[in-house]
Amino acid sequence: MSLKKWLTGASALALTTLPGLAMAASYAPHISSMTVTPVTTVNLAALAKSAANARALAHSSPFQLQPLRYPTADGRPRAVHPVAGQIPNTRILALGQANTAGVTVTGFNGSYDGQLPAVLNGEELEPPDQGLAAARNVVVEDVNNVLQIFQSNGTALTGAISNFALFGVNFNSGFLSDPHVEFDPDTQRWFIEELVQTNSGFNGFALAVSQTSNPLGSYYVYMIDDQGANISGCNGSCLPDYPQPGYDKNAFYIDADLFSNTTGQFVDAGLYALPKAALIAGQSFTYDYYIVPEFVLEPAIPARPNDFATANSGTEYFETAQNILYGTNTLGVYALIDTASIGSTTPPPLLSTTVTPEAYTGTVPATEPNDVGPYGQSLGATTSPQLDGGYNAVSGGVKLYRKGLFAALATATTDAKGLPVDEIAWFKVHVSATSSAVTAGMGVQGYIMPPSGYSLLYPTVALGMNGRGAIGCTVVGLNGNNPGGYPSTGIVMFKGGHHAGGTLMVTGQGNASDDGFTGYLGAGPAGVGRWGDYGSATIDPVTGYAYLANEYIPNASVYPRGTYANWGTFVTQVK
Repeated sequence: MSLKKWLTGASALALTTLPGLAMAASYAPHISSMTVTPVTTVNLAALAKSAANARALAHSSPFQLQPLRYPTADGRPRAVHPVAGQIPNTRILALGQANTAGVTVTGFNGSYDGQLPAVLNGEELEPPDQGLAAARNVVVEDVNNVLQIFQSNGTALTGAISNFALFGVNFNSGFLSDPHVEFDPDTQRWFIEELVQTNSGFNGFALAVSQTSNPLGSYYVYMIDDQGANISGCNGSCLPDYPQPGYDKNAFYIDADLFSNTTGQFVDAGLYALPKAALIAGQSFTYDYYIVPEFVLEPAIPARPNDFATANSGTEYFETAQNILYGTNTLGVYALIDTASIGSTTPPPLLSTTVTPEAYTGTVPATEPNDVGPYGQSLGATTSPQLDGGYNAVSGGVKLYRKGLFAALATATTDAKGLPVDEIAWFKVHVSATSSAVTAGMGVQGYIMPPSGYSLLYPTVALGMNGRGAIGCTVVGLNGNNPGGYPSTGIVMFKGGHHAGGTLMVTGQGNASDDGFTGYLGAGPAGVGRWGDYGSATIDPVTGYAYLANEYIPNASVYPRGTYANWGTFVTQVK
């Protein structure tokens, strides 16, 4: 694909070298002439009890998501690392129960498939995409198209709230996907964001911004056009897939992978910078957007409350794993300079460089216990599905901590018995920026490897105020009688500035193999089922507690399963 993309009315991208090489390139944005104004205001507590919410829950029609979209025709890389014990910086972990690492670990069940069909007119959706944020012992979880608010002990403060009703999208003529939730301690505001497509031709993002620190209060609702009509590679319009949010002192950011709705081909990443002051005031504003030759470009989120990069009148960092798009063993690091000027007539420059970490590669499907569930049996399936390992991308969130970007991704390896499995690679990248260049260097890094026969999927990172944190993931192994053998949730504690490792603690114990409709081909051997396209992790800025949400298979006798799937989410709390 061409690395130089053009925007209507914009300069050519000032990129002269491949992103796999060291560089410092500046990208000229197109400043949208469209005025963005809140389309409505919504009170969440009232909406939860409203007839509009009941109608949306009763009649929305979720469906099986499309396969994960890859930017190249040959899809994900398939190279596999050497045996884990032969790789430097590898910690092969022992499995243990919670509370074995000197911390208090509890948790509660979030959304689960059997909970949703009752309010979704019998329709089921797989896999669960998860958004998560917490503040003052209140946890907001957004799974697929349903939002729910909990106390930190798992007590529900609301019933199911339809994202269709929240964003004012007609469930008969609109499509929602990939929700996220953030709480910004600086402004004391909640941000709820999701991809939107409508039959009327809108492609972009819905964004609800709370008017106070109360998540049950009123929200301004915005519709952010992805500007695909102005991007030549979109051929008229694009699907802004897999959006990833972040924020700094001055702005809220959304990155998405742009795929042409006409050709289906990948175009580039679209980066949208929205002035935060206008967002929280419910004002009209102009946003800046950039076209970036990357895939899954992740905006940074401060690990500690209000710990923004303030140099250069505000700097926001971004990170991306470049193996998917370019086949290189590099990380792309970007810096948006002078973020205080976002939305003004002088667009801030976007600068980039690369850094080479430890080796990482594409994921492999994970094997679960061969315990065919009732839905598979009804089809004549003879094996349980494998679980899709997903992108080897830092899509579980990048945390900014003391001038370092901390992130994790899933990568393939072979275990001591020669079996292909997925482990976690984690990185801390030191970053700094001036008005004309961004620099990056590798800090601490390593691999987290489970015992033989196990895989770790969809890692997500929570970093606390003192640098202590946890990596959450799905744990799955070959033997369902062992801890974490059935698809379960687990965490690994770490010290952000020093190391990751210790005991892999199983927090949400799985109770069966995956028995979802995406994993079956019909009678005979099963295929590869969709697993959580991403998990989420966050820190309550008041209590300092960490919350990590990942997919697992709950106990059907406690959390009744749906007809066509049996997934659930588990929210782990770490004190």
